[in-house]
Amino acid sequence: MRPSAISSSLQIAQITVGNGSPAVPAFTLTLLVYLSISLTTSLVINIFNRRLALVER
Repeated sequence: MRPSAISSSLQIAQITVGNGSPAVPAFTLTLLVYLSISLTTSLVINIFNRRLALVER
């Protein structure tokens, strides 16, 4: 099974913190990746939903 972008970025953040880097920037980057994927997915689904919505009379 192929790892998702979020789990991959979380592993990179854990490795970065394990190598002595500050934890806050690493996990902030992980949160920003998750936020961008989530907002993009939401945007696409909302556009799709508007196209399929019933037109009021």
